[in-house]
Amino acid sequence: MPALAETFLSRLADDAAAGDRAEAELRREFGERLAQVERERVFANRRLHLMRCLAAAVEGAEDDAAALAAGDRVIEAEFGLSRASEAHGVIMDRFRPVADAVDTLLNCEAEPDHAAVLGALASFERWYETHTGKPFLALYDVYRAQTPVVDF
Repeated sequence: MPALAETFLSRLADDAAAGDRAEAELRREFGERLAQVERERVFANRRLHLMRCLAAAVEGAEDDAAALAAGDRVIEAEFGLSRASEAHGVIMDRFRPVADAVDTLLNCEAEPDHAAVLGALASFERWYETHTGKPFLALYDVYRAQTPVVDF
């Protein structure tokens, strides 16, 4: 092939390679952003589920102690945490302000303070992530073997 043809062909090849790189970069960026948005959506739905469970458990609690105990039961049921473990007890203690805020909201006679519930939950989630290095709602990803209760 003549040398002149090689010159414009090599430029076209460079353009094609640049296009390939640009497309690969865009696909990588899109994949990262999609994963981020997916995680945000999943966590939003998990948060909603958790708080629905908590509100249902706390609703009708006779007093503050019963509301906090209901919150403990939700954490135990949803994540398998138990006060029998010292580490779990710390997490459950830090979650209690969330249960208390829900109890206060459900039993208030004045204007309900929804921001207090959301703030307590956000504060707990920040503490958990700082304390463990992982998001609290990622606990839903941890497999827990179901152990059947058998009476002999």
